[in-house]
Amino acid sequence: MWETILLLFLSIFLFVGKGWALPSALPDLDGWTSGSLFSKELVDSSKSHGIWLQRTYLAPGGRRLEINLLSGPGAGDLYIPQKDVEKDDRPLGFGATYRTLTVGKYRALLEVYPHVGPALSVQLPQQTTLNLESKNLTEAELLDIAQHIISEIENDL
Repeated sequence: MWETILLLFLSIFLFVGKGWALPSALPDLDGWTSGSLFSKELVDSSKSHGIWLQRTYLAPGGRRLEINLLSGPGAGDLYIPQKDVEKDDRPLGFGATYRTLTVGKYRALLEVYPHVGPALSVQLPQQTTLNLESKNLTEAELLDIAQHIISEIENDL
């Protein structure tokens, strides 16, 4: 009897599984004060399509970092070309540069706007995108923090 119930439960679990990552938090960062975690399930009237996590981090000296993690089919896959790309938005843009790179084993896109600062988007498994933005961090700092966050959440993906 209990085998039948267990088999039924496992069958239901397999067929209604979400099929996308469900990280539950963004980790704390050493030397930073972590703001409260914003968490929003991406839903329509019939089902869940993923999750959006956002957190602001503050460091001494007024440095600020915004991190967003979007996961699931509602967020979709981030497209990053497989070949290396390095471009700018001239002649009509504001002087932004764009570069593809890797963070650990994942493809990423680094955008640098002269008056706004760098933004890093990393394509993670299971329709998950990690995005870091800061007006006052260097590219190297963003890359280091992204690698740390990925190592903390990778098992949830």
